[in-house]
Parts: sequence; C-alpha cells; structure tokens
Amino acid sequence: MKSKLLLLAAASTLIGTIAPAFAQRGLDPAITALKLTPNITPGCGVAGRRVPDTLPPVGKPLEMRPPVNPAAKPNFPGQTRANYVKTSVPITETVIAKGLERAWKIQFLPDGRMMITERPGRIRIVTQQGVVGEPIAGVPVSRSTANPQGPVLNFSDGGFMDVVLDPDYRTNRKVYWSFVEIRPNGNGTTLQSAVLSPDEKSFSNITTIFTSPSWVNAGHYGGKLLITPDRKILLTLGERIDWEMRILAQSIQSPLGKILRMNLDGSAPADNPLAKLAESEPRIYAMGLRNNLGLAYDARGRLWGSEIGPLTADEINIIVPGGNYGWPLASHGQDACGQHTNGGATSYPGTIQPIYYWDPTIAPSGIAFYNGKLVPEWQGNLFVAHLAGGHVSRLVLKNDRVVGEERFLLSQNQRVRDVQMGPDGAIWALTDNIDGRLVRLAPTGK
Repeated sequence: MKSKLLLLAAASTLIGTIAPAFAQRGLDPAITALKLTPNITPGCGVAGRRVPDTLPPVGKPLEMRPPVNPAAKPNFPGQTRANYVKTSVPITETVIAKGLERAWKIQFLPDGRMMITERPGRIRIVTQQGVVGEPIAGVPVSRSTANPQGPVLNFSDGGFMDVVLDPDYRTNRKVYWSFVEIRPNGNGTTLQSAVLSPDEKSFSNITTIFTSPSWVNAGHYGGKLLITPDRKILLTLGERIDWEMRILAQSIQSPLGKILRMNLDGSAPADNPLAKLAESEPRIYAMGLRNNLGLAYDARGRLWGSEIGPLTADEINIIVPGGNYGWPLASHGQDACGQHTNGGATSYPGTIQPIYYWDPTIAPSGIAFYNGKLVPEWQGNLFVAHLAGGHVSRLVLKNDRVVGEERFLLSQNQRVRDVQMGPDGAIWALTDNIDGRLVRLAPTGK
C-alpha cells in the first residue's frame, strides 16, 4: 500500500455550522417539498466560471486568470498552469445530435452506437449519424408533480447518472446504472443492474446492488462507474459537501468520499485494500476524495480520476489501491465562502498529491485517454470534460506530469459532462444543458 489510510478520532477544526433548510426558487413543488438543505451556504459565491475565449501564444501558460487562492503554491513544478499547446492539424467540432436534456454519459455499444443517459431518468440509443432513439422503458425517472412517485432526485448535481455494460453484455445484455434516489430519510446514490430486451425497448430484472448512506442535503453524489479489467465494478461517491459530513472522506467505516470496488453483485472482493479489517467498509478502494466524476485507465493499465475541488483546486489523480488523496485534510483550494481547508494545508502526511490541479475551478467531469489512430499526436493524451469551464481539455503527459494543455468546444457555450474516444478514433463529447448536444471532434474532413 503506497499511502497510509487515516481514521481521525476528532476533526473539530474541519467542521463548521450546519446550513439551515431553505426554500428553493423555480423548482417543481415535488422537489421543494423535500426541504433539502443547500449545497452552498446562503450568501456565499458559486464556484465555477466559463474559461475565457482568449488564448495565449503557444508555449505560454494557458490559464491567464489570476488564481483564486494565491496562497496555495504547487508542491512540484508543473502541478498547475501548463503551457498552451495546439494540435497541428485543423480539428472540426461537429454537432451530431441535439435536444438531449441534461445528458450525463456516453456508453458505446459493441456495434458502435451509443447509450446516452439523461438526468431526468432516461437512456436513449443514438447512432453515430445522429439518429436519436426514444427513451427505453424501465429506467428510474425523476420526481415531479406529474410523477410524484418518481425515485430520482434530479436537482443540484443529482439525477440519473452513469451506465456501463456488463463484461458479458453481448450474451447477457446486462447493464449497470447509478442515480440519486429519494428516500424516506433523505437521498443518496444507488447502483442497480438491469437487462435490456432484445428489441431494445425496455429494461427488466432491475436489481439494487448497492445504496450509499442517506443525507438530507443535495450535492456531491459521485456516481461514476467503470468496469475493471478483472471484471469488477468501480463506483465513486462524493462526501455530500456539508462541513459535518466531509470528514467522512477520511473514515474507513464510511463509503462517502471514496472510490468503491465491488463484485458485480455489489459484494466486496476479498482482495480489496481494507477487506480484512472488520471495522472497515470493505468495498473501499481509495479514499480522501471530494467528488470524483471521471475514471479511466491509461495504456499501462493504471487508473486515473478527475475530482471537483472547492472554489479552486480541481484535480487529476492517479488512483492506487488503498490510496488516500487528502480531502479534507489537504487541498490547494478554498470553499465558496472563502474558507481555507484545514488551515490552508496543501499536503498532509500519508496522502497523495494530485498530478495536476486547476485554479480557478473549471469543474472536471468525464475523462478518457486517447489511443486511436485518427490523430497520432493525441496518443496517450488525457481528455477531460469540464462543466463550469464549458470545454474539453487535452492534457499532454510526460513522465506522469502535464506538459501541455489545449481547449476544445468553447464555441458550444455549454457545460461539458462527458468525453469518450469512439471506435472511429474521434473524440466524442456530451454537454449538460437543457438542450444538450453530442459533439464529435476529428480532423477536418475525417
């Protein structure tokens, strides 16, 4: 194990006051009735902003805005503010489909079509030519006045989220999905499996295989899924953002603020890092994470993750079994009220530093490594979807350091939720807006 797992007995310096319940404006009454607590204390600012359209000269730092938290310095050269690089061939951004409501995930099917999830509770099949199918029946749907029993909380960063294919999907047609479930004692992330019908019109055999602890606020649900090479499933869980909850990211007894590794039935694998500790949550694979929304394997089989930081300090991490990534003991950021994390500590003994971080925040979400042939110079680059930033980043890596950064999709003026490399060798991106879009990035004419 490369880093020490921490369980704190007390964390009074990290815990603030409990935010009161408040009335949300402009919401469906069915959501207002839940009396959720805010995920940002009233009077504090909203963190992310769209990045500027202006670009520096190639070879100069891409981020030209002043840092929000100038007191936090990088812990090694190149940890932030990489130089601007530009792909040598013209890249065309083609809108393939529109009208996708708060889309969350692109999941390519064996035949090259895509399953697309939408946060109100939909899965559609979309072709690479842009033919958008009807919603598939059987998917959990969001609660509303029109659907008062809907189990999905489509609010804040919640909703119906990820979908991935079973390793034997070609024969068993099984998928796994995550969503934020409304419960009698609050809400939380739920993981289910289901089977797609041969005619692709409905799901059946819906089985709940994991539920996270419930909490009364709205925010930091994680929900990212990934099937591992050894036929396990990873699920990320946020720490639910409240001051009194976030310290659970450091508790080996809680799944919050973690990446979980499970067997496909939701049970804990015997070789998990904490599986032999009776007092632990045995599904824990990595900990000390605020809200990890991206997972991907590189060409060497190493797991990488993207993490949304507070007002600053969004991160890219290499995830190792048993790794502790520091939250909320260490961060280069501060929260939306301007408070520093743990007195402004940017490192903490036994925790792992991010490979890269952004300040100001641009809210990284889905990530994908490029290993196609369409754009040879992209080989091994990491693509990152950004919600607040409204773009896709291309990160050029060398010896596990970011040595260059490029931005795409700013012309769309939309939040970008997911990014995937398609079987055609192009990069495919999905935007998270009411009129969301599926966009293909490829060399002009290809």
